[in-house]
Amino acid sequence: MQLLLDFTQRVKQLKLGGANSKFADMVNSYVLEHIDRNISTAELAVAVGVNRQYLCERFKNDTGMTVNTFITERKIDEAKRLLETSNQTVSQISAFLGFSSQSYFQNVFKKSTGMTPAKYRENI
Repeated sequence: MQLLLDFTQRVKQLKLGGANSKFADMVNSYVLEHIDRNISTAELAVAVGVNRQYLCERFKNDTGMTVNTFITERKIDEAKRLLETSNQTVSQISAFLGFSSQSYFQNVFKKSTGMTPAKYRENI
């Protein structure tokens, strides 16, 4: 059941930006492949072959969200998956996802989900 839920979540992520947005798909693929580190917009722009300003403007037009918001959402999605399927500590998950500190990770997670990572894990 968990594999099915994970699969459907990843399919949903791939549909980002609609069927005609290959650009958003390229960004999504890069972010998912490098989810385990801090991803800058400058690095992402180089990876998809555009300048930083174009990346930010085009991605916002295609998806309705900023690149940084998108990266954060993907990291929180991955954190939720890890909290649900692994025994890794919150600290380990925070470090794995490239957050600068566990405290910052917890604040971002709580802002996104309305609960701390520990509380999220308790409720699953």
